[in-house]
Amino acid sequence: MQRKEGRALGIAGGILAIIAGAYMIAVTVGGLRIGGGVIMYGVPSVFGISDPEIIMSGFCLLIMIFGAMGIAGGIYAEKNQQLAGILMIIPAIAGFALLSVMWAPIGAMLILGGVLTLSSGK
Repeated sequence: MQRKEGRALGIAGGILAIIAGAYMIAVTVGGLRIGGGVIMYGVPSVFGISDPEIIMSGFCLLIMIFGAMGIAGGIYAEKNQQLAGILMIIPAIAGFALLSVMWAPIGAMLILGGVLTLSSGK
């Protein structure tokens, strides 16, 4: 029974992560301005790259990849519990390094889904 909850949490968390990544790309790179205001964001240089649009688009793509990993973990929950649990827990922890507070609900869903899936293993 725990595998079903783990599967649902993994898929739901992955879908939310992909939606969050796509929204962040639309805001930072696409120029979507909510309320007509200007959004200023400060991004430190990463690997010598100081252009904030390149860095933020890279972060957003990583978030979307983490979401795909969560969905894959949810799909594998019925077949291979260890692989599914790892595919949910690793992106959940890595997502906190990129988004911290915004990642909290998504990370909680993925961690809980991974733990439930791992604990239901044989």
